[in-house]
Order: sequence, then structure tokens, then C-alpha cells
Amino acid sequence: MLSQVSNVRGKKEVWVISSPKVKELARKYYNCPTLEGMELEDIGDKRAVLSHWKERNARGELMAPTFPSIHYSALTLAAFEDMGVYKANYDMAEPSWWGNNSGCGLLKNKCLTNGRTDYPELFCKHIRNKQMPTCTHDRLYVGACEIRTYSKPLLPQFQYFDNPTLGGDLEMMEYCPRMVKRRDTGCTNGKNYVIVGSFIGPNSRCVNGEELLYDYQEIGDVCVNTQCSGGNLRVQFLGDDTWHDCNEGEMVAPSGGKWSGGSIRCPKYADVCTPFLNTSALPIPVVAPPLAEKPNPADTNDESGGTHPKPNALPSTYRLHNTNPERNPTNMRRDPGASPSMYRSHNTNPKRNPTSMRGEVTPNPYGKSSVGGNGNRGGKEFGLGDTSVVAVGLSSLAVLAVAVAVVMAPL
Repeated sequence: MLSQVSNVRGKKEVWVISSPKVKELARKYYNCPTLEGMELEDIGDKRAVLSHWKERNARGELMAPTFPSIHYSALTLAAFEDMGVYKANYDMAEPSWWGNNSGCGLLKNKCLTNGRTDYPELFCKHIRNKQMPTCTHDRLYVGACEIRTYSKPLLPQFQYFDNPTLGGDLEMMEYCPRMVKRRDTGCTNGKNYVIVGSFIGPNSRCVNGEELLYDYQEIGDVCVNTQCSGGNLRVQFLGDDTWHDCNEGEMVAPSGGKWSGGSIRCPKYADVCTPFLNTSALPIPVVAPPLAEKPNPADTNDESGGTHPKPNALPSTYRLHNTNPERNPTNMRRDPGASPSMYRSHNTNPKRNPTSMRGEVTPNPYGKSSVGGNGNRGGKEFGLGDTSVVAVGLSSLAVLAVAVAVVMAPL
């Protein structure tokens, strides 16, 4: 199931999962027919090394080390199916965008060379105060390029600019600079005074702008309202009542309100119109507790002649469902722009889960420890929406088998 591949992005070798279904779906996802398998993390936090997908290649996927957003993709389902224990229901897989159809070069070559990239939707080159606002790769936010200056040169394989001390902020991203969201910059729930000229609403998505002027101010990329039907996309600008047809690659200009120039480039239909599967609304199988045994008087009689029945069923700590509303994680307020799966297995509120980005087990307000990320290997309870399930003795690769069981069926 595991293989080594040599000479990847200047590295001597990397580890990949090369099992049949993983290889098949990875080749299809990245549009790379020669791909040997799905690369595993090899740097950074030791809890992520060889037990998670490579962050640089699978950012936003459930089994990537960090989670700006989290999606149950077909790649993770395939890994569990290839273990021979599960049968995956791929109809339950959630869409992912990072690196999709990018080709073999994304996986084999550096993200930038001499400050240039073949993947501008993923990686960037502008220092924040020298660039216009730009869409994040999932088109849910108007972001900014995250580039830092380090005190000493980065390793040669992580140098992407003439200045060897420049790079992104994440080691597990191999210091590749990428667009990151900022506070109140979400197309679905942001603030207009932060992302000027953007239409904020549940169906809004970020599109690339060219010389867009709003109230005589150049604004860069912008959020527009979207309407998707039968493969046809229409967009609406802030302050413009007109719905504009928007075919991939075409330029569309706003025609009213405070707009005074410029246009947007229409995105791919799938990039802004692919819905998230609401798996949290689907029924979860209930495992009935074992039937109670009849009391054996020989075992249960006490000195007073009374009997004490044996405990029937499992203690509440190990029951499949927890119905106490005070401990029900689904009471958390949702981010309209986030994947539904985020609310099944993770607590993303930084005030309540300060270590969640590292996958540590943290106290939660529902009385017991739950997985704050995807690094726990020994906990008993894993929050799954309104349920808790038992997981004991998990292997490093199968650390989230329970978390994906909601979309998989055992053989």
C-alpha cells in the first residue's frame, strides 16, 4: 500500500499510498496519468508525518494536516476502501478544488520558479501591501498573498524567489506562498467595508476582476451574487439590479450603481456552482445495545436476600449516540460558506479550541474530550454531528476511520 517515489520537487524521495483505488482516483483528480500514488506528509508536526496527505498537494482535504476548510473527498474514501475493511459510498464524497485537473507538474515541480507559477489559482507572488485583493482557491473569500521574510535562507528546494529568505508561512506547504482569507472577507458572510464593492450573500462567490472601479476605487477581485441553472451561470454585482449571463472565459462589466469601469472574467461553472453535499442532514445508522441478560440469583443475591440486576448494555461513555442537547455539537453556529463536514468532526471556534489547527485533543464545553483536528490516535469519543462513536486502538493511517464512517459502509 505504501511506496517510495524518487526525485520529487528536489527531494531524494517521498512516500505515497499506491493502492489501486487511491492511485486510480488520484490520477483522475489531478489529471496526471503517470502518478504513482497519493503523497503523504513528510515535514512539520510529527503527528502529521506519514499519517496525513501532503498539505501542499491536498490542502482543504479532510486528511490534510491543517484545515482552512474540510471536505470528505473521494481520495480519503479510496484509502479506506483499499484497506479491505470498508466499502466506500462515493456518492457521499464532497467536492475539492485544490489542484484539481492541474496536471503532473503541480505534484512533481516547485510551486514557483524565479517568482513565477503555472498555478496562479493556488500560489501567489505578491507581498500583501503591494497587491490587489485576490480570490482564494475555493472562491469563498477575497484573500491576500501570504509571503514572509525569514531571518535566514530557506532550504534550496523551498526557494522560489531571487531573495532566498522569502517564502510562505507554512512549513507543511513547503513554504509555497498562497492566498489566505482574512477576517470579514468571506463572500457569504463578510463585511462591505472590508471587501469594497463585493456582493455579500449565501450564493456569492469570488471572481477575478480586471481594472474594476467601484466608487472610483480600484478593487481587484470581487464577490458577485451567482445564479446557477442547467450549466448556465448568471452573476449580479453590488448595486446593480441586472443579472448578467456569464460564460466561462468571457468578460462581463457591471452596468449600474457605483461602478465606473472594469470587468470580471467569468469562471468555470463548476468552480462556483458545485454545491456542498449536506451529509449532516442524512440519517446515521443506530446500533442497538445488547439485550439485557436475565439475572442469575446465584450471582446476584446479597446478604439481605435482595438481588442486584447486572448492568445491561454499554455505559453511556461508549454508546453510539449522545442525545444530551447540552453536549450536542450541532448547536454551534454555522459559517454559511463552510463545508457541512466541518461541523461533524471539528470545532473551529478558536476561542473554544485554540489548538485545533494542530489536531490536539482539547477540552470542549460538552464535558468530554473530542477530536479538535485529525491527530488523535487514542481517544474514546469522536464528535460526529449529533453522535459520538467508539474508537479504540486506531492506527496512524486509520485515525479518522470513525469520522468517515458516516459516509462509508463496512463490508
